[in-house]
Amino acid sequence: MAYSKLSPAIALWVKLAVLSLVIAGVLTAAATFFRSPTPQKEQAALVVVPSDPRTVTSDLRALPSEPRAEPDPARPIPNAARTAPNDDRAVSSEQQATLSREVSVKGMKLAIMKYSDKESAAYANQLIEVFRKSGAQVQTLLVGISDDPAAGVVLDRNGGETDRIAAYLAKAQIPFTIGQAASVPSSARVAFSGVPIVVVGLKP
Repeated sequence: MAYSKLSPAIALWVKLAVLSLVIAGVLTAAATFFRSPTPQKEQAALVVVPSDPRTVTSDLRALPSEPRAEPDPARPIPNAARTAPNDDRAVSSEQQATLSREVSVKGMKLAIMKYSDKESAAYANQLIEVFRKSGAQVQTLLVGISDDPAAGVVLDRNGGETDRIAAYLAKAQIPFTIGQAASVPSSARVAFSGVPIVVVGLKP
């Protein structure tokens, strides 16, 4: 008799238990779905492209940086900016300092002839400046490029004395030659008779 009375209660409890299990199963399945990894097709798109485009990895962790190669000083760097050397002649600061202490040409009269060539004229102007700073009385003569222009610095005696000039230039290691420059105009020789002419010619 007691068993027959408890049967509806047990049946209800069994139904509730089954319903609870069904609900728990649905919730578990839903949670498992949302926690499941990205589908294979989506995973294929999640890649990291390192600095080298030829290498692709699916590992999302930071890629180790490659060791930086040190440049080899013995090998030239391709496409490196190169500075063209300055081919113009110039009286360096060391030469100017040496000549500034020289008084061997102080009071001496000389003429400096320069060409209309830009490079040689610029060099001649520097020599004119150092001679004048040393006390020499310098006159200048500008001529055009002749058929037989002089090269380098030529000390033309022109009836004068060039030994002091030669010693002065040699002190600063400025190269020169001594001789008669064919490019000196005859009118200039007359105008500067007895005065040495320093011809600053084209770059040798």
